[in-house]
Amino acid sequence: MRPDHEETVLRNPALVARALWHVANSYARAKADQPPLLHHLALAGGMLLNRSTADRIGRMKFDSGMLKAIADRPEMVAGLQARVEEHLPYVLRAVQLGASTRLLVMEPGLRCRALGADLPREIRAMNGEARLVLAAGKRLGAWFAVDDLPVVAGRLGVAF
Repeated sequence: MRPDHEETVLRNPALVARALWHVANSYARAKADQPPLLHHLALAGGMLLNRSTADRIGRMKFDSGMLKAIADRPEMVAGLQARVEEHLPYVLRAVQLGASTRLLVMEPGLRCRALGADLPREIRAMNGEARLVLAAGKRLGAWFAVDDLPVVAGRLGVAF
């Protein structure tokens, strides 16, 4: 990954919106079509917008799970609370862009649904490190769906 990963990704709300679409889509598929909470997207943002975390998660197998990721790389959760708080404006901007382009829709109860079965063809393909960010989004959505938000947040050491 590039050394300016955070700057590149943070300055590209379209990429973050696509990654969050993958989080929401993967979460809903794993959780009987229930969309994730906005809190899940905030957690994902704190992880996806960090170069080493996005790289590690993007390269993992789906079946590995969040507990394995944390056990293998405990530094992924070091400082996550601060990253979630710091990156929340970027996550909200990406959610707003996703909603305005009909990739995402906010539902009652602060739930965010990914629209469509797949991203539109024009924005689906990615190369390089952006591909890893999208792959990490897919994995995070599936991993977050396994447990309730308080359990996930507790494992990641984040409080809302």
